[in-house]
Amino acid sequence: MSTKDAGLEFPMPDDEYREVAASQRQWVREMADTLERGETLSKLDLKVATAILRGWADNLPDKQRRKAGQAPRINPSDIALEFEAMTRNPNIPTSANAAKEHLAEKYGVSVEAIRAALAKKGKAATEFMEFFEAHGAVSYKQKK
Repeated sequence: MSTKDAGLEFPMPDDEYREVAASQRQWVREMADTLERGETLSKLDLKVATAILRGWADNLPDKQRRKAGQAPRINPSDIALEFEAMTRNPNIPTSANAAKEHLAEKYGVSVEAIRAALAKKGKAATEFMEFFEAHGAVSYKQKK
């Protein structure tokens, strides 16, 4: 049960709150670093980490936040991930330029729009794919 659930509040001056928030962020980052090193969390840290994850899960919105205005025709993240999958998969032998042209045709946009999406999200998509490949979650095997 959180203090919020219990109806407890701890008002404090803004400068003190900033210090508390900074300290808590540091603590949580230290827990994440411990987990990344493959080390075991203390019982208290484990309870806090599970509470943070449950709180995060409980607060995931059901609706996407959208910027005002017209919805974009393409999602740069989708484009970047699809481009990575196409250019990494030996079963889809394609060059980077051919992949860009295919995506432009598929989504009805210019190759320049695809390049812009890749400039925006390409690095993140590459890191994402490399992470999952390194952990065996994605594996491209050549078909015979």
